[in-house]
Amino acid sequence: MKTATIPALLVAVFLGACQPEADEVQPDVLRNEPVTLTTKDVELAQSTLAVSYEKVFNVARGLSYGVTKAEISVDVSDIRSAVEAFIAAHPNDYGLYFRLELRENQPDSILPDGSRKLRAGAMPGTISVNEGPNRGGPSVYAKQAPYAWNQVAAELQIALREMLLPRLQSQQALKLMLSVYDTKRFSGEAEGKFDGGTAKSHADGGSRVLYRGWNLEVK
Repeated sequence: MKTATIPALLVAVFLGACQPEADEVQPDVLRNEPVTLTTKDVELAQSTLAVSYEKVFNVARGLSYGVTKAEISVDVSDIRSAVEAFIAAHPNDYGLYFRLELRENQPDSILPDGSRKLRAGAMPGTISVNEGPNRGGPSVYAKQAPYAWNQVAAELQIALREMLLPRLQSQQALKLMLSVYDTKRFSGEAEGKFDGGTAKSHADGGSRVLYRGWNLEVK
């Protein structure tokens, strides 16, 4: 009986060697998928925001490994004339606060003329996905920090990158707002329940000199 089982065992071993291993580990295959988003501000379609990065996928495992090669830039040169007009009107005691904010997404309001008006969550609803600041930006004062547009633009770029980079993986629709405030009036408003989404314009007695807002469909 022993001699009869040997050929059977040999056949079984041979057939087993011909079959692919079910538990064989597949090598990791990574794929980079470029993503580019360019958008202008909602209300005026002027200031341009550009976001580009590469999403990294592990094809074999069906997993996302996050993003790489991220580049973020904003061109707000169109607000420069309004900023400098304010400074010219207050040459000895001006103070401006440039505030970038990330907000929860809400649908834009459609005005009777068909244009859109940006809406975003109030400050208590500021998003907190992942890590990183939700707001920030430079300030300029007549005495402590004399105005220089190139310096303001550079600091806005730094603040923007710090805010957005940690959130590119969230795949969550966001609102980005840039507001420029008269710091004297802003300080008074901030003592109460300041809400950057409903702040009054400077012409109406409020602190906001101007603002821009973008909808970000980060994918």
